[in-house]
Amino acid sequence: MLFSASILASLGIGLIKHEPSFLLKGYLRGMFSIIILLIIYLPIYYTIGEHLILTMVILFISIFISELIVEKIKLEKHQQKNQILGAILIILNFIIFTYLTYNPIKVDLFYDHASKKYGIDILNK
Repeated sequence: MLFSASILASLGIGLIKHEPSFLLKGYLRGMFSIIILLIIYLPIYYTIGEHLILTMVILFISIFISELIVEKIKLEKHQQKNQILGAILIILNFIIFTYLTYNPIKVDLFYDHASKKYGIDILNK
């Protein structure tokens, strides 16, 4: 969800401002946000558990930090290649994220304690 929101925001900003390489920047925003979120969130989650307000604050902090990082990256050269690379990476990530939604890595973070399983099992309903 965070990745999709970053891509849509970058698409809107890129089209309105005519920002060069907005697809690649959108991809980088989404990936940096996810990485930073996990780096900050996981130690807290394993220490004190889930708290909605704290999670939202960490989410906004990770988005803010990723925006700062991406704005420092200069992508003026090879704009056409950057757009193609960004589009390919976005599509590839959506495919990977879709696969991992139904077949997640077997770690405690992805375990659903309510249904006592990993992933979404819509085929057996």
